[in-house]
Amino acid sequence: DNEKRLDKFDIKEHPAGYRSWHYLIESTIPEEDFVAEVQVRTIFEEGWSEIDHQLRYPYDLDNSLLQDQLLVLNRVAGSADEMANAIRETQLGLDKLINENEAYKAKIKQLSKKLDKALKDKSLNEDLAKELLEKIDELKPNVTEHFHKK
Repeated sequence: DNEKRLDKFDIKEHPAGYRSWHYLIESTIPEEDFVAEVQVRTIFEEGWSEIDHQLRYPYDLDNSLLQDQLLVLNRVAGSADEMANAIRETQLGLDKLINENEAYKAKIKQLSKKLDKALKDKSLNEDLAKELLEKIDELKPNVTEHFHKK
């Protein structure tokens, strides 16, 4: 499915390491053809592009030493993008764990209440007590008491 979507794009690798998505939007307004270009970059790609333009573009395009150093900076910016994505994925994973943790705590609380009620009503028999205790014990390893979200 991703390959089908990528087939719609003309992907070109820039020799200086420049990265962004360029979308061309064609429209016809009364009696005139109109093409707009929208460039989409991450904040790190934008930062690299700004530095590249300030230091190299348009006068030092053939300066190989400067180009090599800017390519290193481009790789650092790319790594920063990857790190930001990894942090985002970690945060999503932590949120999922927090939600699961809270659900386990709620189940344990519910089972504990059921046990307390059965004890008070004197309707607790040995089989019910064992069943409830086993369910509570099964849930406990999944709960992290010191796990909290800031």
